[in-house]
Amino acid sequence: MDVVRSVLAGRGVPDEQVHRERYTSVADTGSAMTVPQEMTVEEDGRTLGTVMVEPGQTLLDAGLAAGLAMPHSCTVGNCGDCRVRLRSGEVAQNEPNCLTPQQRSEGYVLTCVGCPLSGVTVDIADP
Repeated sequence: MDVVRSVLAGRGVPDEQVHRERYTSVADTGSAMTVPQEMTVEEDGRTLGTVMVEPGQTLLDAGLAAGLAMPHSCTVGNCGDCRVRLRSGEVAQNEPNCLTPQQRSEGYVLTCVGCPLSGVTVDIADP
C-alpha cells in the first residue's frame, strides 16, 4: 500500500483523493481511561445530548447506548463514517485508522475507536 501511495504522490495525486482501507482490531478501550468521562455531542454547535462514557466504552458505543443518532458504519476505524470534530478535550484512538494527517491536524477523531481521556465535546455535523 505504501508503494502505491508513493507512486500516486509522485504523479501529483493529492493525498485527500487516495482512498485507503486498513484492517485493525477493535478499539483497545481497556487502557484509555479508568474513570467515566463526560461527552457532549453537538451538531453545528447545537447540543444534542450529554452522556457518560464508561471505562471500556468507545465514544460511539456510549452515544448509541444513550439513544443519540451518531453516524457510523464499520465500527473498527476503517471507513470514516463516524468521523467527528473534537471541539474540546482529549481522545485516544487506535492506530492505524483511516484518518489522514490533515484530518487529524484539523481536529477530527473516529468515535468507533476513540476513548476519552478527559471530558470531551464532539460535533457530528457533516465534515
